[in-house]
Amino acid sequence: MKVVPVGVMNKNLQSSNDLNCSAMLDSKSLNDGKLANEVHLMAAVPGSGSAWSMGSVKAITGLGTIATEKVTLPRKRHAFYYKTHYPYFGSKNPSLVEHPDKTAVLIRNPFDAGISEFTRRNLKRELAKRKRTERGNYTQEKGKYKGIIDIQEILYLVPDKEIPSEGFESWIQSYMLRWKTFHRYWLKDYKGSVKTVFYQDLMKNISKFVDVVEYFGFNTTLTTERRQRLECFIDAHETINTRRRPQSDVIDHAKEVLKEYYAKDVQETISYVETLLANKYNKKFVIL
Repeated sequence: MKVVPVGVMNKNLQSSNDLNCSAMLDSKSLNDGKLANEVHLMAAVPGSGSAWSMGSVKAITGLGTIATEKVTLPRKRHAFYYKTHYPYFGSKNPSLVEHPDKTAVLIRNPFDAGISEFTRRNLKRELAKRKRTERGNYTQEKGKYKGIIDIQEILYLVPDKEIPSEGFESWIQSYMLRWKTFHRYWLKDYKGSVKTVFYQDLMKNISKFVDVVEYFGFNTTLTTERRQRLECFIDAHETINTRRRPQSDVIDHAKEVLKEYYAKDVQETISYVETLLANKYNKKFVIL
């Protein structure tokens, strides 16, 4: 099953003549006074799917979401749900990230997440450069990674084999170290309420988002509108064949080469967090 962000999802719903679902998922009419004074976080390392996840939470609930990095006033009602990369990145508002009421930690394989974030950053930089060069006339087209992401930014060709570029090698080693630090904070050091959510599970079963919003205190079956909204959300994700970030031969090839190259480092990084999970919840977890 392939998934899409809320904005793209709703446009496709309109093209499939399901205007009622489109209007419902775009609406922000739902309200829940019980949650008004609570801070609920979706915490994730960059590249783990937090934007998609927050869009999905917003689609199911109709309640506002925002990144903590965009909030500067302590606990002011900007939204019901907040996204954060803390402590991977710092935060302008420590009160939000250090003392939330509930936190859902989104966990994705560090290699896949690292490749995703590396690609996003390089794409963003290259698009910005092209816009400057062409005086703002360049517009991004979906799926145009080829020709924008140069293979040499990721891989070097040496006799008989390909190896990581210096830039990628430095990036992925730093990324995996910070990936471990991030999860150590939320799974060991932080003492508040935490729910773990696995990217691999959400990709297999989109209805797992129900567990997330219900953990945050949102009852998806309380009213007819909420039940209909959830049905629209699930149907949209199951029927629309669109990816949030289109793939390319360059990225797919690099991933296959690098997966083998970094297999040992990735497994050691994963094992570290799997141990944290086992110690916290007293059962075995497997990060795929």
